[in-house]
Amino acid sequence: MGPEPKKDLGVSRATAYRMMKTFRTCGAVTAPGTRPVGRPKGARCLDPRREQIIQEAIKAHHSRSLRPRFRALVQEIHRRCAQELLAPPNWRTIRKRLLDVECRIRDAPSD
Repeated sequence: MGPEPKKDLGVSRATAYRMMKTFRTCGAVTAPGTRPVGRPKGARCLDPRREQIIQEAIKAHHSRSLRPRFRALVQEIHRRCAQELLAPPNWRTIRKRLLDVECRIRDAPSD
């Protein structure tokens, strides 16, 4: 690589090396803007205990004939996390887990 990739390619040195690494691994060079940003889709980043708290609360939430509001579920999960001195998950995380459970229930074969 020449002394100034910015001058030759119009990108920073770090980006030039990232592009070379991509080329070596898969044989293709992609523009820096086309690379996805953030976590991969479907990645789960919570520790197992908080995941368990969410699943238990959702199970209790679904067992009631008249389901409480979503906000009540979020507050319950936050309360349980506070009891165990854990940082509460974001409401979007809880919503995603709830939607996953509802999809599994809906798609399960009913006998």
